[in-house]
Amino acid sequence: MDFLATFQETFANYLKQAGERRCDRYFKEHFPTITNAIEEGLAFTDRFRGMPELPIHCDYHPGNLKYRDEQGVGIFDFDWSKIDYRLFDLALALVYFVSVWDDQKTGLRQDKFILFLQTYHTTCGQLDQIEPLTDQERQYLLPMLAIANLYLVNWDLTDFYVVVDQPEDDEYFYYIHHNIAMIDWINAHKAHLERWIDSALAMF
Repeated sequence: MDFLATFQETFANYLKQAGERRCDRYFKEHFPTITNAIEEGLAFTDRFRGMPELPIHCDYHPGNLKYRDEQGVGIFDFDWSKIDYRLFDLALALVYFVSVWDDQKTGLRQDKFILFLQTYHTTCGQLDQIEPLTDQERQYLLPMLAIANLYLVNWDLTDFYVVVDQPEDDEYFYYIHHNIAMIDWINAHKAHLERWIDSALAMF
């Protein structure tokens, strides 16, 4: 979670670099939205304390899995792995795995969200050393989803402004638009998301 506190300065520096490309204009237009989301996330720092911390992947998405016969049989890319809140890894995986990728809309898929969360929680309960989600983790999954999405915004913008030499504007707009739009979607659908979480975990 310490990384989140660096985003305000990082994004402010990117704002100074922003020109008039499509990605630049969208980033500048939505900079206040991003800043507000960072502040809201930082407000939960103390409330997260005490949640289970484990070795986590920190980049768990479909592209980092190996498949055989449509089943995941391996995991790749442990560059970002560290000891941190397992709830962050779960939230990041949910954003990655159940997002709607469509030019016309943004959001999370209800059926896949509930199935993913139920399966994760059930599997933890079947392991010897890993407990199911705690009441504290259930309570703060929603704000952690918003924080996880901010990490994706950071990766998008860092690639665009720092890592990639002469980034392709239309290609990066697809990712930057998606994850910035997700900030508004999560804020607008908090009640829905709470019901999805309750539905996924109701039997436990």
